[in-house]
Amino acid sequence: LPILLLLALAPSPLLRALPAFAALGTALVLGLLAALAATRLGNGLWYVAAVGATWLAQNAWVAAHPTVHMTFDDLAAALCLEAAAVALLTLWPLFAVRRFSSDPIAWYAAALCGPLWFLSLRALYTARLGDATIGVLPILLGALALLAASQVRGAWPVDDPRRTSALAWFAAVALCFVAVAIPLQLEKQWVTIGWALQGLAVIALWSRLDHPGLKYFGLL
Repeated sequence: LPILLLLALAPSPLLRALPAFAALGTALVLGLLAALAATRLGNGLWYVAAVGATWLAQNAWVAAHPTVHMTFDDLAAALCLEAAAVALLTLWPLFAVRRFSSDPIAWYAAALCGPLWFLSLRALYTARLGDATIGVLPILLGALALLAASQVRGAWPVDDPRRTSALAWFAAVALCFVAVAIPLQLEKQWVTIGWALQGLAVIALWSRLDHPGLKYFGLL
């Protein structure tokens, strides 16, 4: 039911008419209820649906309200509530390890929360705080993914391929955000140097976690 409500609200004029706190707050509450239902079922696909529906509803409101027309309070509320959605949905499976330990899809959805919300968060961040410190945003999102990676190690035995895969997803997302922060914050030759270090870090991670996705990401 919460997922259906989110999907119905996303294109609804009713959602667009609400202020940021009410619209995005409602979407977040419904998303958490959907995540709770997915947790009780232990179903990763339902968790994917909860994440996707929450993202759709929140971003539909932001897309319908250009940042240049938002009030100071709406910008602050939208930034905080979208950041809260990313943090809670990224970390949610860590509080339900037993429920999702047999279904790694939930962990993939959690890892992708930061990338899903990034463009919207970037627009809100620059409109509210300016772009002088925009590199802080991807660094914080990367740190969140790294925190999740550090905690996911106990979900499966060391030799379980699901553990390796989940670790690789979170770690790759963290490294991606470092790569994004470099051109956003730095200029000229520092971009090249930063991306060279990024490639080295991915290859080093691949040598520890033998996951093919890391190999191809490092090559790229």
